[in-house]
Amino acid sequence: MDGLTRIIEKIEAESAQRCAEVIAQAEKKAQEIAESTKADLERQYAEADAASDEAAKAVVVRALASVQQQKKQAILKAKMQVINDAIAQAEQAFLAMPDKEYFVALSALIKANAQPGEGVLHLNERDLRRAPGSFLSKLGEIKLCKDPADIPGGFVLVYGNIEINGTPKELIAEKREELTELVNRLLFEAENDEEN
Repeated sequence: MDGLTRIIEKIEAESAQRCAEVIAQAEKKAQEIAESTKADLERQYAEADAASDEAAKAVVVRALASVQQQKKQAILKAKMQVINDAIAQAEQAFLAMPDKEYFVALSALIKANAQPGEGVLHLNERDLRRAPGSFLSKLGEIKLCKDPADIPGGFVLVYGNIEINGTPKELIAEKREELTELVNRLLFEAENDEEN
């Protein structure tokens, strides 16, 4: 099992734990709101029933529906926070990878974004210092700029007027919808199976 797989598994485990905690808190808060409101609504419903006031009954029914909607929204908000946290952890895990694994991953990302012709690769100061000698030999026509780029990690690849931003933040932004869907499946699939 390589380091990247271990990092991904660690992120998944931590995210699942965080997800469970956040959802439990959200459900607890939603339950408290629901119970508090339910008692008031049941009292109102009983009064409305005794008076046979149909308008009052409709208000109570709408209020109960509103409470259920608020509960669903609280849980959805908690899930979105967990997904955002997991994506942020993935970015940090990428930047914190050991040198060898980092540059293997970086090479693959550069190759995936390479264009025909000669490109100029820009790295940050830290990556310029720690890049292994074999790193550039695998990149073909891409030449390394010796001046450090003002980026947290990843790369910027320039082909004339075309600039490809390969920083983790930009790569994640491009794939955010896919990543959100993936994290949602990974973290909440078991929860959905339990509900069914």
